[in-house]
Amino acid sequence: MAQEQASELELEDLKRIEFEMLCAFDDFAKKHGLCYWLIYGTLLGAARHKGFIPWDDDVDIAMPKNDYYRLVELVNNGERICDHIDLDACGVQNCIPYRPFAKLFDRRTSVVQNELVPMKGVNEAVWIDIFPFVGTEVSSKQDGEQYIRSFDLNQALLRRSSWHFTKGDNIVGTLRRLVAWLPAKIGGYKRWATACDNIQKSAPDMFEKQHCLSLAESSYIYPTKFFEGDCALLEFEGRQFPCLPHYEDFLAFRYGNWKEFPPESERTSTHNMTARWAKGQ
Repeated sequence: MAQEQASELELEDLKRIEFEMLCAFDDFAKKHGLCYWLIYGTLLGAARHKGFIPWDDDVDIAMPKNDYYRLVELVNNGERICDHIDLDACGVQNCIPYRPFAKLFDRRTSVVQNELVPMKGVNEAVWIDIFPFVGTEVSSKQDGEQYIRSFDLNQALLRRSSWHFTKGDNIVGTLRRLVAWLPAKIGGYKRWATACDNIQKSAPDMFEKQHCLSLAESSYIYPTKFFEGDCALLEFEGRQFPCLPHYEDFLAFRYGNWKEFPPESERTSTHNMTARWAKGQ
């Protein structure tokens, strides 16, 4: 249905578009034998609400690293998830790298994230995030592996290069931030995103190790056994989707008492953005 470009998308609009994208990706993954799972708040929503968390506007997917890069290869070979859905990721032809994980964009829409600086060639739309998971020998970030530390450094530089500069609480704090921000800005977001992707590619497969993580969220390192075995199928907005075989253990590990609702004050979206229909939609 055609919409005026100026019409801002409401929460229910975002959910409907993201669900359509998720269904299209599920069909694509089944067609090509790609492994993926609902993850993070999307998994929590499926397990607790049988759909979106009511106040959330997000869909997150996890993939083993090898399947993630197979997805990139399939798209580069001309496979389309949908005629209005694009995969944006490092390594995808004609994509400008600016994040160390992939996004599916619905090109019928446009999005402005208020924290991000304008980046040449980057045109965001309503999205789904896809996080590749890799393996690690360590069970906590404090134990540290060199490639995790290297990724964290490059991701920190990436964030500084692509987010608006913010002042500190005082002149000294502002100067310290400026000293950290300038080298990141000079290097540029493409450089840091590509560096992150190269580290990710060379990391071990998640099923080769006893622990695993998404390098983009390296504060959380999970036992790989949560992901091992046949996928669980959980209802999400009326359709069954693949979830971690041991999703309850994962949710307890990540969120604690995940069946309990958070306080009213915490029932808000974390995204500071404006989403609209694109011109002509």
